[in-house]
Amino acid sequence: MVLTVYGYVPAWDLPDISPYVTKLVFFLKMAGTPFEYKTENLAQLDTNAPFGKLPYIIDDDGTKVADSNDICDYLERKHGITLNADLLPQDMAVALAFERLLAEHLYWSGVIEPRWRRDEGWETYIPYIVSGAQVTLETRKALDAFRDRILQGFVGHGMGRRDSPTVLELYKIDVDALSVFLGDKKYFMGYRPHYIDAMVYAMLRHLVDQPQKWEGTGYVESKPNLVAYLKACKESAIPYVTSAIYHYTVEHPLVAALPLASIAVPLKYLQRKLRYSRLNALKWKYGFTDDPKTYEKMTLEQAQEVERNIAEWEFPRLFQFGWLSDFFRTSTDPGVSHAINASGHFINEDKRIEHQRMQATVYLIGALPAYPLKSKNSGLVISRINEHHHRYGIKINSDDILYLVIHFGVAPIPWINKFGYPKLEPFEEHAIWRLWREIGVRMGVRYMPQTYEQACEWLKAAGWAGGVSWEQVLILKQQMRHDLRPEKGKHWKFWVTYGRKPE
Repeated sequence: MVLTVYGYVPAWDLPDISPYVTKLVFFLKMAGTPFEYKTENLAQLDTNAPFGKLPYIIDDDGTKVADSNDICDYLERKHGITLNADLLPQDMAVALAFERLLAEHLYWSGVIEPRWRRDEGWETYIPYIVSGAQVTLETRKALDAFRDRILQGFVGHGMGRRDSPTVLELYKIDVDALSVFLGDKKYFMGYRPHYIDAMVYAMLRHLVDQPQKWEGTGYVESKPNLVAYLKACKESAIPYVTSAIYHYTVEHPLVAALPLASIAVPLKYLQRKLRYSRLNALKWKYGFTDDPKTYEKMTLEQAQEVERNIAEWEFPRLFQFGWLSDFFRTSTDPGVSHAINASGHFINEDKRIEHQRMQATVYLIGALPAYPLKSKNSGLVISRINEHHHRYGIKINSDDILYLVIHFGVAPIPWINKFGYPKLEPFEEHAIWRLWREIGVRMGVRYMPQTYEQACEWLKAAGWAGGVSWEQVLILKQQMRHDLRPEKGKHWKFWVTYGRKPE
């Protein structure tokens, strides 16, 4: 599948001069979706573009869809492309409210006011609209007519009826709201990008990078967390795309049969070089070596930094598959299985209950690395995990919770060491377990093993012996409803294709 995205023109190191085209481009990049960008002939805008606005797309089957929101909805329905699979309904509602703030308020005060309303901003804007071409009298008339059309919408919206000082204050209030809600989170809704991040990032980039100078210039940059957020989002498309390429060239066992095999060696060299660069930086920073004495007193903050480096940069897919596979494996525990079966959620006709239980658990577990474990937000997440199963009528005893937490603290490690390259070093294994041991303690779980090696021994004594057999997981998975599979079964299809299990 290759989409064609139609926009205006690129400018200011941005994909397009329109925040909405930019949002769509960022969304596709974050989702790792291939596309081709083309500029629209503005003389034919009303004819070619539904609603007379950009962006619009043409799918490879000829389907034409306009409006950035409608396009993203279409891509999710038709191709299963989404960034929101882990969001709960409450989170979706919050994201929608901020999306409306950006599209229906901040866009007018932060983009239309300096670019279109003010004469000096308009004169600055024209050369970018025409991509530096000579502006003839006829072209100027057409541009001014288009400006009048935009300003009519500005007045019709209501923002254009306010004077400029009032618009500036409204602009600052909206930026303040974004900064306050973002807080110390890496992304707008937590530890990874979602659809709302494409919109927030696109709008902030336009506010920061547009060449028009006005009283609002520099206000976004005065918020340190927004500056950090812009940096994180700018880098967010890179790990998503490169991890997908790396997965199918270096990690995939069928690499020899793929045309991409010819680039596997240089990619493997590059990945190895980048891995050791980050790995050595952590070693140098904290003095970790292969000697256990150098890391046995690793602080919680250090452990979380090491774990985050592994989960977000080094082995994002393998880390995710590790704990997602164990999410299903732990369901075979007699106590857990009995509680779930008693709840009736696997056979209940109300699919919403099933979906919420699955998505809420995955979301809560995934949210833990997003915050410092000693923070208030992390404490709230742990509290929600503790009450979560009771909320859905499922009661699991403390021994079963111990079993679950140990699984999640151990599961990603054999996956990475089996299929990743290079393998995890001892201090990295220690860091992952150090973090999850602390999570277990804060959940009130007793008798948590002290070390990763002790955790593995505990699981073996409990009958794990390297994990529930692949056949048992297959049987369990086939018995589940399709709706229970993460992202409509995409992970499960990957596992079947992979055809191998970690030891």
